[in-house]
Amino acid sequence: MRKLEKGVLPARLLCVGLVALTCQACSIVPKDGPTGEEVVANAEVVGELPPNRLSYALVKLNPGILNTINRFPDRSLGELPRLPARGASADIRMSAGDTVSVAIFESAPGGLLAPAEATPTAHPASFLQIPPQQIDSAGYITVPYVGAVKVAGRTTREASAEISRRLGNRAIDPQTVLTINERRGNEVAVLGAVNAPTKFSIDPGGLRLMGAIAKAGGSKFPDYESRITLQRGDRDFNAYLSAVVENPKLNVRLAPGDVVNIAKEPKMFLVFGATPGMKSVVNTTRRIPFEANRLTVAEGLAMAGGLENQRADPTAVFLLRLERRDLLSAIGVNVSGYRQNLIPTVYSLDLSQSEDFFLMNQFQLHNEDILLVADSPSADFVKLADIVNSASTAAYNLTGSAYFARLAVQ
Repeated sequence: MRKLEKGVLPARLLCVGLVALTCQACSIVPKDGPTGEEVVANAEVVGELPPNRLSYALVKLNPGILNTINRFPDRSLGELPRLPARGASADIRMSAGDTVSVAIFESAPGGLLAPAEATPTAHPASFLQIPPQQIDSAGYITVPYVGAVKVAGRTTREASAEISRRLGNRAIDPQTVLTINERRGNEVAVLGAVNAPTKFSIDPGGLRLMGAIAKAGGSKFPDYESRITLQRGDRDFNAYLSAVVENPKLNVRLAPGDVVNIAKEPKMFLVFGATPGMKSVVNTTRRIPFEANRLTVAEGLAMAGGLENQRADPTAVFLLRLERRDLLSAIGVNVSGYRQNLIPTVYSLDLSQSEDFFLMNQFQLHNEDILLVADSPSADFVKLADIVNSASTAAYNLTGSAYFARLAVQ
């Protein structure tokens, strides 16, 4: 018993040694790279910039604000309504490569197309059917008694009127009917993550986005993971397939030359702070994909494991997003100090109140939102206590091992 008391002093000395050793740990313990202090200290040139902090709006969520937010559409799902109003049936024009037929009618015999001596059984009107022909590379077809007529870039009605006008001084009240037999121009392409990538021509009645995707066999992935990119000229427009399904205004008419590409792009949100995270055998990730078309803040927080009991501050749960200027104005935020259309915004929730649980179950997450659960004021003390407890336990175990080793020798 006396010998054990003598071992108390070495134990205390060992604890002091461990503390001293900890102070030198940065030079002894292996590490992946330099510390932040080392990076700053070893710099030969330090660029000092004037203070320039990012300004953001802080909004405490309540029922009135939430109702206003839910009336605004989620623009992260797409922007197809901004497309020009093109692609209607009157805008589908003929192009080089199309095959057309032309029929010319006269209102009475004795004109260009029939002799003056009509038999009793003859129809009073006469017509000429021109065999099908392909529009050449310059955009022309040939019409008897008229010659070359440029039809590319025109509708069938416009081309028919032109032919009738040029026959007016040779035929009796001529009427022309131009018919498209086969379209090889005015094409659109549907590519990417579809079951049957294809390229086809737009019919005179026009074609909408969903119809084109259906012709390509539909998307290979769920609609909430399928992002549509519509290329028109030198501009790109994007929307999730789920948004097009829900909003008919996004189902825009296509125009000749459009390219539709579908790619798998899961919507996701990020989680930081005092949450357990998505833990698996392999790794831990704070980047969480949507598992449905719509996801609430409550569902997202549950997917992240909820709040960590020993660290989290339930009164300080935040959602960060770039919010629309007009939405913030609608909920009473003064945005006169911001020039941009998307303003950094922090929504605050207090989960110590029952009301906020109901609010976050109706608050929709957007793509690329950030959920942040702040540490409680006592979190640092708990961490420090854990470190001290671990160091004391290690020292005690080491001293005890040395003591029993001496006993074995004796």
